Amino acid sequence: MGLVSEEKKNFIKEKIVKKTGAGKGFRTFIKIVTGAVLFGVIAAGVFVVSKPFAEKVFGTEPESTTAEVVMIPRDENVESVTEPTEEEIITETVPEETESSAEEKPSEETVTEETERSEPVEDVVIGLIEGYQYDIEDLNGMWKNLSVLCNNLDPAVVVIRNAENNDELFPAVDDHVEEYSGIVIAETYNEAMILTPADAVNGEKDVEVVWVNGNYQPAYSRKTDELTGLAVVAVKKSEMTDAVHSFAHPISLGNSYGVTRGDLLIALGSPRGTVHSADYAWAAYIDKNAHTVDGTSRIICLNNYLDNAKGTWLLNINGELIGWDDLNGDGSQVIGISDYKSLIERMINSSDYAYIGIKPSSIPADEENEGRSDIPKGVYVLEVINGGPAYESGIQPGDIITYVNGAAVNTPAEYSSMMEKLHEGDEIEVEVQREARGEYRKLNYTITVGKRNE
Repeated sequence: MGLVSEEKKNFIKEKIVKKTGAGKGFRTFIKIVTGAVLFGVIAAGVFVVSKPFAEKVFGTEPESTTAEVVMIPRDENVESVTEPTEEEIITETVPEETESSAEEKPSEETVTEETERSEPVEDVVIGLIEGYQYDIEDLNGMWKNLSVLCNNLDPAVVVIRNAENNDELFPAVDDHVEEYSGIVIAETYNEAMILTPADAVNGEKDVEVVWVNGNYQPAYSRKTDELTGLAVVAVKKSEMTDAVHSFAHPISLGNSYGVTRGDLLIALGSPRGTVHSADYAWAAYIDKNAHTVDGTSRIICLNNYLDNAKGTWLLNINGELIGWDDLNGDGSQVIGISDYKSLIERMINSSDYAYIGIKPSSIPADEENEGRSDIPKGVYVLEVINGGPAYESGIQPGDIITYVNGAAVNTPAEYSSMMEKLHEGDEIEVEVQREARGEYRKLNYTITVGKRNE
């Protein structure tokens, strides 16, 4: 009995020890899980509370070493309206008659019956149109629709002004703060990009943007182009109010190649000399090959004179930006945006645009050139900008550029396309043909590409 009793005691003792160890492990596991859950809840609460403050201080996303790049799609230069040739008119008017077409041709009786049936319908439609009396309400309705469109687009228009004058609590009554107009044309995750006259940021002075609701915030200069007189400034989204966030969206960039004579255009910005004014104009004439530095430009001539000193932006009736009133013109000429999308893209991304310093043109077709077969194909140098890379290399007005880096350049459009691929510091080999004593001879030049905004 003593032996049995001792074995039972040992057995009971072993079981008690094992259970005690298992209980401690389970309780430890529960403690770890509970602690982890509690830590997660506290961390989530701290994140929710501190997020708005952190966004205001550090921005909506952490700083990265890779800058956000804005890409602007290019427009295809295709004429929207083409004049048919005389042969096409004749072909369409008098088609050739074949056996099959003769069989399908309806008889005179059928044509007469169809005409008799259609005439009453046409007469009714014409009668309704001629008989309708348009009144002032119809005219007011059409202008009202344009007014609604202007009001919907106006939030993308901003005031650009010098920020230094706003430090005073009580500015003098006679203080005059120059105000320019800008228009939002692009955005990234962190910033909104605004196109404005270069005079608004002259000397990279401190400027600020005033939104349509009166809220204002600092603006930061991106790039200025002296040849067009434009600049791009950026504003941080983290510095916008919630109200501004709701409407500060970029205007769509349209295709200025599609503007034709007679199209109605909307002028926003400062067409009447004050920011947030509006006006309308018709495209009276399209100059498709205006000569500009290192390219060509489409100029839209208006039937109306607009104030261009403070920035006036032209949009089509779809609400797309198609150009701006020439800052160096008389207020009646709009520079089409399609020819400058590559330049604006680089300005947005703070990149330099290539500069050679010539005004390219098609080869003049004057009376002296008629009948000559020795004129080479290429781009005619209309003007060489004094002090530019082309001038320094020796290229002269009247030269015909035939090849650049071994590639043929036959038109101003091809020259502009070539310029888009170049960067400051590139060395290019340019072959020109120069006329001397009635005949052309080949010359080669090496040009070191400069930057346009110098």
